[in-house]
Amino acid sequence: MFEAMIPSALPIPTGLVYLSGVAELACAAGLLRRARWAGPTSVAVLLAVWPGNLQMALDVTSAAGPGDTSKVVAVWARLPLQIPMVWAVMQDRER
Repeated sequence: MFEAMIPSALPIPTGLVYLSGVAELACAAGLLRRARWAGPTSVAVLLAVWPGNLQMALDVTSAAGPGDTSKVVAVWARLPLQIPMVWAVMQDRER
């Protein structure tokens, strides 16, 4: 499922999925420990995976049928949600 989110311009989609998963887990652990590097790294990971979320929204929209309106709305609604996540990570870093 996650491989389909990788934009076609990027190589080795399976490797990128695993890499992003490891990065997300490492960032989560760093944020829990309040490690200094975790905030900026989490922001970088959130920005790095954003194109995948965009790709998924484009793919779902192009494949959507007449009854898929809620699915299309849901995938497009995900995109701006990364903004408050970036803000929250940076706020936590400032404590």
